[in-house]
Amino acid sequence: MITLQAGQTFEINDTLLVDFPWHEFTNVARFVMEWSAGPYPDIELILESDLATNLVACLSLEQVAECRLPDMGIRRLQFSSLTAENARSHQWEQVNYRIFDADFEEPVLMFKSGQIQIQTQ
Repeated sequence: MITLQAGQTFEINDTLLVDFPWHEFTNVARFVMEWSAGPYPDIELILESDLATNLVACLSLEQVAECRLPDMGIRRLQFSSLTAENARSHQWEQVNYRIFDADFEEPVLMFKSGQIQIQTQ
């Protein structure tokens, strides 16, 4: 398991899927979708830690092929049990990874690549 500190940057890869403390992050403080070029948007998520720390995880996801959000009205977007997995076996074009809520199935984000930067709040 990785011990998180402000200033760390991680490429999302198969090793990080296992070692990153995904479950520590639940509340989405920022959600931005941007179409810069091509058919797939990039998404930026800032996730706040559940623990008594002042750390946030800034996820930059590239070439997002699926973004399924829960029907939530105006309440805050959150994960009850954030999980990440290798999604290459799903046979999606341009998809390597999937981030989702293991308890409720949504939100779901399927993407080609990305990175996580740890910052202070």
